[in-house]
Amino acid sequence: MLCDLRQRSIYGGDDSQLLLYKDGASLPVRPLSMHSRRGLSSDDVRPAGNPVQGKVVEEKNRRVDALQHLFYFQYHILSHMACELRKDYLLDRWVIIAGGRNKRPSEFVKKVDENTSRKTCFFCPGNEETTPPEIWRIPDDAKKWGMRLFPNKFPAVSVEDGEHIGGLLECMPAYGTHEVLVETPVHGKSFADFTVKQMRDVLNAYETRIRELEATQGVGYVCVFKNQGKASGASIAHSHSQIITLPRIPPLVKAEVQASKKYFRENERCVFCDIAKKESAGERLVFKNKDAVAFTPYASRFPFETWIAPVKHARRIGDLDGRRSEFLAEVMVKTFGKMKSLLDDPSYNMIVHYSPERSDLHLHFEILPRLSTWAGFEYETDVIINTMHPEDAARHLRKA
Repeated sequence: MLCDLRQRSIYGGDDSQLLLYKDGASLPVRPLSMHSRRGLSSDDVRPAGNPVQGKVVEEKNRRVDALQHLFYFQYHILSHMACELRKDYLLDRWVIIAGGRNKRPSEFVKKVDENTSRKTCFFCPGNEETTPPEIWRIPDDAKKWGMRLFPNKFPAVSVEDGEHIGGLLECMPAYGTHEVLVETPVHGKSFADFTVKQMRDVLNAYETRIRELEATQGVGYVCVFKNQGKASGASIAHSHSQIITLPRIPPLVKAEVQASKKYFRENERCVFCDIAKKESAGERLVFKNKDAVAFTPYASRFPFETWIAPVKHARRIGDLDGRRSEFLAEVMVKTFGKMKSLLDDPSYNMIVHYSPERSDLHLHFEILPRLSTWAGFEYETDVIINTMHPEDAARHLRKA
């Protein structure tokens, strides 16, 4: 929503009139009186009558009044007309889209010195001995390693078993494994720089390891995610993904599964198939091809948040045949490239949500740029304030 307040002369004389421009259309409004600055209400923005009537009383101070109150009009209009409370497609999760705080894409750019050289990077070729022993590697075209998988040196979970204690202070062992997948030997290379084939190899590596770990006793779900850049929580600049197993399905994934099941029961269709179809033809579209789509979700929590999903139903990466996998990889490379170009290689988190066994959740990826900071309101209410309209974010990304 674009709003601004302008003043123009009418009847060719000294008379003036204020016009509120909203998305190209104009509306005459009365200026605020001096005593009304502190308390603005919707009555303060109202259609003007015939500007000739009351001329002696009002016109003397009209111009001065208009200039003094320009800021107050804009604040009132933007804060009361351009904010929306939006609900997630599926979950009972709400966000405030605060259009009154809208910024240009360049204002979100945060330059961070990663301060890591190839010589001191643990993940670069030649430094393999600084990581735990690798689980497996995938060779590149030069018969050197193209990807390496190894345990995380500082795991968030462990394979030590223990007792599950219920009651008010419930706890259980954080049983699982924590691994690192280095997707490229090239320091400083990111997903935005990958070829479609390289991205497809990463997707295949994800699926391979998910299948291997799912066969392990005690594993309820395999979490795959990526932290890129310091603001995302990444401690090492070299591009890598992480894989953590949990003894049970994470609450967020379980909530998506249950909401998808409810939607299917009521509509006899997959909700993500409907989302992908709708967003493929809408104003939040970022990029699409024959079988995959990238879009900024309707209730985006983060500026430039983008979801990627196959258009046709797929529960997991392994459900995609060669061509469909290639289409998905192309959309991912294009999307990361657009973000890098527009936002100067921002920090982001990427999460992968796929269907657990014996469930039917549509595969999708969520890219969460870390361009803003949550404050007290978000932590108190669990309602996120996003200062970038998803529709505007998509428009900027499409042009990038």
